[in-house]
Amino acid sequence: MEAVIQQGQNVLKSIDEEFPNQKLYNGIIRDIYVLTEKILKFAEENCLITEKIYLYSLGRQFVDNGGSYNSPIIVEFEKLVNQLKNTEVFKITTR
Repeated sequence: MEAVIQQGQNVLKSIDEEFPNQKLYNGIIRDIYVLTEKILKFAEENCLITEKIYLYSLGRQFVDNGGSYNSPIIVEFEKLVNQLKNTEVFKITTR
């Protein structure tokens, strides 16, 4: 679980560095931020999360809103999703 928590913190840090104000307003940045916070909460409590995470959909929305597929946010979020896939307490759907 520590790897999931660390990776989640990396996602939040990337958002804080690249888009510090946009996490406060409705949009894809906030969606990723809130979802990551939710994942962290469940990871810290060792709870099962059945949230469906559509990584490619989130990435496409991010790019459509002016971001880049090479953005640290997307790179770190993808690593987080991969960490989640390697744990047994998360049921994640990636499409």
